[in-house]
Amino acid sequence: MAVPEVGLYAEVRKQIGVVQVVVLVGDRTPTKVHSEIHRNSIEVDFPDKDSKHTFTLPDGVGLNPKSCQGLHWVSGDGIHMRLQLAGDCKHDADEGIDDGGSGCSSVDVEIKALRQSDGAMFRCVSCSGSLLASPRSFSRVLPLPSENWREMSSDWCCHGNEYTRSLGQSSLAPNEADCFVSELYLSVHPVIMDANSVIVKAVTAKDKDAGTSTKRSQVQCCRCRQVLGEALYKANPSDDAKQWSAIENVHLYKHCIQVSDVRQEGGGLDGISCNIFSNYSLEMFLANHFASLSKSQMSFKFIVQSTDDNKAVLLLWLLSYDTMLLCSRSSAVSSCWKPFHGDQEDEKDDGDANAGVQYFRIAKILYHHRKDESFTSLLQEWNRDFGVETVRLPTHSCMELLLLLTTSTQNTPVSLRTMEGFKVGYLRMTTDTNQT
Repeated sequence: MAVPEVGLYAEVRKQIGVVQVVVLVGDRTPTKVHSEIHRNSIEVDFPDKDSKHTFTLPDGVGLNPKSCQGLHWVSGDGIHMRLQLAGDCKHDADEGIDDGGSGCSSVDVEIKALRQSDGAMFRCVSCSGSLLASPRSFSRVLPLPSENWREMSSDWCCHGNEYTRSLGQSSLAPNEADCFVSELYLSVHPVIMDANSVIVKAVTAKDKDAGTSTKRSQVQCCRCRQVLGEALYKANPSDDAKQWSAIENVHLYKHCIQVSDVRQEGGGLDGISCNIFSNYSLEMFLANHFASLSKSQMSFKFIVQSTDDNKAVLLLWLLSYDTMLLCSRSSAVSSCWKPFHGDQEDEKDDGDANAGVQYFRIAKILYHHRKDESFTSLLQEWNRDFGVETVRLPTHSCMELLLLLTTSTQNTPVSLRTMEGFKVGYLRMTTDTNQT
């Protein structure tokens, strides 16, 4: 069925209590569109078509109709307005993945599932190949501190002392029966990995201008060459990066692996998902990675470089990571995002007059691609700025990041696609889509 012309697009900023609303009505003339704002819904009426659409907002997102400001019509978009929030928003800006209202963080839920497991199976997300020598039961499953904690440890005390200095130099390497869980990856001992199923590849990125090189060690699936994570060595890796005896621990990215209980290999288990990382994706990994770097480094500008040649691919400016994006199923944003991000199709009729609203927690990003006209001059300026961080990603991840950003830009109302000479894009920080 064709996507209806009417839709809803709204950005909720809880910290400042503001909602930017766009009622998407396509090429309809403003004299033939009537809209009415209620606390928990927005109604759009087309008198000439004798049709009415009601967009019901998620629980906890209430509008103050009398606070409407900046009401205007934008050709090609529709009705733009700004309103204030009425009441508290249940979707806190700092909450992680939606866990179904349990009140626990996503890491807590994952730790509980791993502790309850009789034997965890790790598989490649691309080919489902087994990564472990045998199912593993972990005696200790513990959370890891936030990323870049070592760099911040010297600031934990007003005056540096031996404890903080030694703590910053210490290792959080797991033992054979340990599994440490961070927001982005699992840290496990290399002995549990099946050496015939994974390979460790030394990747050297050369910077021709600086005359330097950087060596990193990727963990890849033997069957499909999917990058699964990285290997951390006790000392600098030798030329032969396949020496498992020199590896201290292995970081497995959550969006690259499937983790399930051995009891679930033949069926599901009540209360625990067959794959506890099924909600993860590269998009979520990158969004949370940039948000984590922003928190720890107090930086909002990033130069994204390819690990293959150390060339800059993207310039990112992280505007916010506490925004909730609301969009109706009938809007271009919802209909285009769902298949692109791998979400399952819903059989509900898109033409339902009482349209539910989906919501996502997003990182809002301004970006420049290296093909853009002003990229080179802006890159030179950012290279001189000590507040700009450099993020190195595999080439394929750089290309997927660019595809995610450009797709989100195309699915944004036309008048909101650019800002200060940058393109405006989004990365979803949660892959759960909820509908009222």
